[in-house]
Amino acid sequence: MTYSPAPTSLDTLDSRQLVRIEATHRGFFYQHHLYAAIILLRAQSNGVRSVAIERDEDIEVEVKGGRIYLQVKTRQGVITGSNVADSLARSEELRTLHQEGSRPGIFDYWIVSNCEPGPALAENLKGWPGDVHLVTPERASECPPLLPAPCETISKLMEVAATDAEKVPCGTLMGETLVLKLAACVQAAAAGTPPWEDHRFAIER
Repeated sequence: MTYSPAPTSLDTLDSRQLVRIEATHRGFFYQHHLYAAIILLRAQSNGVRSVAIERDEDIEVEVKGGRIYLQVKTRQGVITGSNVADSLARSEELRTLHQEGSRPGIFDYWIVSNCEPGPALAENLKGWPGDVHLVTPERASECPPLLPAPCETISKLMEVAATDAEKVPCGTLMGETLVLKLAACVQAAAAGTPPWEDHRFAIER
């Protein structure tokens, strides 16, 4: 067999499949890896006890007073009612667990999106319960200090993460390097990889 050099064309067999693959990995990198990494960087200074990845929600943050649930969504265009319907249904189930005492403390639920709500969803937001929130780049001022303000793109979120990482006291790693290491740990925790079989990071006090 004669050796053939690498093809010079960058074309793929199925360009639509490539778009789908990129969108899948873009979503995971944004919602689990980077967003959770920033929360871990902010955890100790915001009274966080633990951060769980991919349990009932994308991210669950345990604080002294209760639990914050985060469903992080990346979309193109606008976010619609159908995009959040499952999240709203699940929020009701989770709230009930807190009301019944199965889970201690307050219940707080955040849907985080990189794009803005469409007209119908924007109108429906007026009737949402007070403990369920939608936060977007234009609604960033509504974020509490623990939660990163949503960014439109991964690149912008990476900048936020690196900036947070640079503030770590006595840090010996460059901000971006620390973020990528944390993101890899988050990915491992999402898969239940030891030592994160329970998908949870305990925050030392």
